[in-house]
Amino acid sequence: IIYFYSQGIVDSTFEYFVDKINTFENFLIYRRRGDKDVSINPLTDFSDPLSGIYHGTRMLGIIGGFAPGTLIGTAPGADFLLFKTERTNTLEGGNFENILEEDFWVEALELSKRFGAKIVSSSLGYIDWYSKKDMDGKTAISSRAASKAISKGVLVFTAAGNVSHSDTTKPDTTIVAPGDADSVITVGGIKLDGKIWSNSAFGPSADGRIKPDVVAPFKSISLYLEITSQGDSIYSYSEAQGTSISTALMSGFAASILSAHPDWSARKLYEVILKTSSKNSNPDNIYGYGIPDALSALNFEKIKVPSKEGEKSRIISLYPNPVKGDVIKIEYIINEALTPLSIKIFTPSGKKVFERSYFTLPLGRYKEKINLIKENGEKLKPGFYILTLETSESKDYMKLIIEE
Repeated sequence: IIYFYSQGIVDSTFEYFVDKINTFENFLIYRRRGDKDVSINPLTDFSDPLSGIYHGTRMLGIIGGFAPGTLIGTAPGADFLLFKTERTNTLEGGNFENILEEDFWVEALELSKRFGAKIVSSSLGYIDWYSKKDMDGKTAISSRAASKAISKGVLVFTAAGNVSHSDTTKPDTTIVAPGDADSVITVGGIKLDGKIWSNSAFGPSADGRIKPDVVAPFKSISLYLEITSQGDSIYSYSEAQGTSISTALMSGFAASILSAHPDWSARKLYEVILKTSSKNSNPDNIYGYGIPDALSALNFEKIKVPSKEGEKSRIISLYPNPVKGDVIKIEYIINEALTPLSIKIFTPSGKKVFERSYFTLPLGRYKEKINLIKENGEKLKPGFYILTLETSESKDYMKLIIEE
């Protein structure tokens, strides 16, 4: 798990949650679950920028990096949940690769859903304990989980895999799990001239489905802040390549589209991306549906942002839900100008247990934290509740479950 670190303080809100990492001044330090400090352990952490610690951070830099005038990621305004599911090395310094890591990946996917994620970017893959015939979307543990995610409101982007091809015109089923999963967007790599990168994995899946789904540039500059073993910090800009890069670029692409269409489901976003890609009418198992078109996807339907009065104010998301802690986050849109607003929580019998009110709020998109504690200091009891968002002209509600 990666924690937000600022001014000597580690923020482990919700234990897994990471806040405010999309600004250039902040940086990340890796800490294993249960560690009491964030110092680098040379036996297990390694300071090599190419090690497992830095791979995910560099992918994050491609999506959320924000250095105006130098580098801006594909979705710098997004919120992020970060999970490290791979163990790179043994205590003796050898390579560690085990099917157990797939279990960690599934756990991270489940937690992503619980904490409100809409998009998952996964720049890794599993093949060592599988064969080509297993790449049918129904065998690998990670693929089975990824296939279910879209029905839970989460769209998974995953790397097709990196493998050398002597002939880049013939499909050969070299994708890696969970890239064989149905209803995930498996991303292959292309060069800037639009031709396939010779090390991008091909489809079809073992059961004959089109894979990869789309392609994106395989090479990019990423930004991250490196913390040395002496405690010094160094801003690093480095070039990386692989379908991992392609995946990170596409995940940020999708997040930007979703920010303009917050009411789109994961399935709708998936379909729009494929329909507006360059080879949508004749997909193949090398380029998939082709190169996505951001402008076409953005304008596929009228953009749903607060722009005029008369549209209904609404809740966009409420997370984590179910919640075990004392804090939830709510994101909502106000579409009536300068309206009074109240957020309330009721029991099923109609008893009000929480209320927060504002005299007036302008049109806009808002996000805030809610402490699930009554005025007398008591915590809300575990159970089923209804959260309402009320303005002078509209009312929206969402179910909330509090667990023990």
